[in-house]
Amino acid sequence: MMRVICHIHRRHLLVHLTFGMHVMNRSGRQYPKQFEINKIKYLLGEIGLHILNLVEQGCSRPEEIKGFTSYSNSCISIKLELLSTIGLIREDMGGYTLTPNGSAVLARIYGLH
Repeated sequence: MMRVICHIHRRHLLVHLTFGMHVMNRSGRQYPKQFEINKIKYLLGEIGLHILNLVEQGCSRPEEIKGFTSYSNSCISIKLELLSTIGLIREDMGGYTLTPNGSAVLARIYGLH
């Protein structure tokens, strides 16, 4: 079961995406609020989901994503940072790749699960 935990701390929205029972932040505090897949879709928005799909299909760099969209560089950068922060993609030397959590989210959203 996938869970997304959100809380606001010092003007920053922190989002934790897990497949476990509870999430703890660095201070050890637990955050039990759970969100459904529809709320993940809302958090990512149409642009975030489109970019997540493009990464899943092999676009690993912002320039490649730009080639398949009309989104601005800053929009792509912000969405990539969001997707990375919540653990749906990871960045390495070769660019961005989908994580197992990212694959699971796409499967749930598009009914492949």
